[in-house]
Amino acid sequence: MRVKTLYNELDEVMGGGLSQGSTMAILYDTYSFAQYFALHILAKRIKSGDLGVVSNYSYPIGRVIRGAQFAGLDVVSEGEKGNLVIIDYFSSRYGVPPRYPFVYTLSGHIGEETINPKTFLIYQEKVLPNLGDRLLLRVVYTLDGLAFFFGENTALKLLYFDLAKFMEMFPKSVTLLLVNKDAVSKHFVARVVDISDYVIDFRSQITRNGIVEDVVVSKALTPEFSPEIFEFLIGEAKEKTGDKFSFKKVGQ
Repeated sequence: MRVKTLYNELDEVMGGGLSQGSTMAILYDTYSFAQYFALHILAKRIKSGDLGVVSNYSYPIGRVIRGAQFAGLDVVSEGEKGNLVIIDYFSSRYGVPPRYPFVYTLSGHIGEETINPKTFLIYQEKVLPNLGDRLLLRVVYTLDGLAFFFGENTALKLLYFDLAKFMEMFPKSVTLLLVNKDAVSKHFVARVVDISDYVIDFRSQITRNGIVEDVVVSKALTPEFSPEIFEFLIGEAKEKTGDKFSFKKVGQ
């Protein structure tokens, strides 16, 4: 069964959507809006009945909420309704207690040997009982944030173990990995691309007319896949479709 991003342009290129149990890497640079696009996918999937989990490595929780609001996701409302869970590693690192009942922090020392076991205890105790028959959509927000705290090699080891365990626990799921390419090495990006089933690469340019982004769909493990390039548009299709973001094939 395919899991649609609910963006027809992307789903068509990826063979009708994402495979259950798959991982999609969303790569971007410093001035890109890609991380908000990922949160918008999450918002649309939650409205379709999925359960969302945001693994927050990079920002204070208030910043996550504001970014999600920009993307059309009401974190507090969806969290209170049982549709969204945040595992807040950022606050855990700095000893900040959670402000909301749907936000979970990791207690005690957070190190290479403890972070994954503590994470999956949260999944077992807090996420799994609330999942039911829903699909689980996880957004890793962001993977370069994990690399900042633990170093790139350790972050990759944690990621590989995490994905293996996560897909075992939740075969009816999809994971979106957000990676700011400007914050990590080419080696790190190459490893993330290698382990991902799908790869979307956002490339921004600053012009006199604003920020222009091209999107390269460079990997999809489907027989019919052919790489495609789109122009990423912000706000232009909102009046017609209600969406903040849209895509247009380059050359059309």
